[in-house]
Amino acid sequence: ERIRITDLMEGLGYTTMTESRVAKQLGATDCFDIEKDGTANVLAARYPARETFLRLKEYMISPVETAGYIDLPTDWDVTIAGTEALSERTMVNPDKVHTYAVFGMSRKALRSELVDPERQAYVEIWKYDPKKLLQGDGYADPISIALSLEDTKDERIEAAVDEMLEQIWS
Repeated sequence: ERIRITDLMEGLGYTTMTESRVAKQLGATDCFDIEKDGTANVLAARYPARETFLRLKEYMISPVETAGYIDLPTDWDVTIAGTEALSERTMVNPDKVHTYAVFGMSRKALRSELVDPERQAYVEIWKYDPKKLLQGDGYADPISIALSLEDTKDERIEAAVDEMLEQIWS
């Protein structure tokens, strides 16, 4: 309902100027009031979390920059993502191929097609470091998972994403 911008941005590595810009941009969405607590900016939500998410969803984009396959084992510091992460939070079955999110990997390291599901993993190169939003379990955060699966046309995946988001709101 209320959170200091510095607490919201803690651990993400952004400057005070960026934090201030984030506060102004969120305040401009009509979903938050910006209040002062001494010298700190505080975001005060105008709506419940679910409604705030739905109102802000049009501004959100998928974290996935590009994706492809890599051979296992990988020495990259990976985060479990995609339907594999979704399956950890819902009753949907994971794909046979592991799905990982990474930041900073070169596109050249990826193959465009799956050759051997036992020896390869699907890797999503993200626009931001998924490790910064981990909840301590090694899986990508639910909002990023939902955004990364946004274009999926599989009804069971869509239903599982809705189920996962409902868990957040309750």
